[in-house]
Amino acid sequence: MPTLALNCNNCGAPLSVPEGVRFLTCSFCQSQLEVVQEGNAAFTKVLEQLQERTEQVATDVERLKLQNQLLSLEHEWDRQSRDLMVHNKEGRPHVPTVGGAIAMLLIGGLMSAFALSIHPGMGLLFIVVIIIGATMQWTQADRYSRAKRQFELNRQRIHSEMDQLSLRE
Repeated sequence: MPTLALNCNNCGAPLSVPEGVRFLTCSFCQSQLEVVQEGNAAFTKVLEQLQERTEQVATDVERLKLQNQLLSLEHEWDRQSRDLMVHNKEGRPHVPTVGGAIAMLLIGGLMSAFALSIHPGMGLLFIVVIIIGATMQWTQADRYSRAKRQFELNRQRIHSEMDQLSLRE
């Protein structure tokens, strides 16, 4: 069987390799080698270096996936937070707060007391409207708060995975 005269890519020792062999171990330095044939040229590569490079590429791909997840998460939060915002009478959006619901109840309570003193039926209607409005404000504030917490937890998880990836390097 014909052989190839090669040298170990790690220690330079001469090697006699049968044709068709793809992998071997250097008998001098015990490096695991790959036999590479490109056209008429043949040489060896140390597999450990290839393995390290492959691991680095895998880490880079994982980092890119995590960065993409983070960008997607932030894009989704931008969209979702806009949908969860409330708008004032000028149409400007703002974050719904529980404080807004409490303020609505306090101001509405005072206005309802005044309305009750003038016309009891109108005062009761005013109370119902204020309670419904405050409940809606409270619900919107709770929905926004829960969604923001979930976004922050997901963002923290992705950052943690990115930190773990950096520690492996």
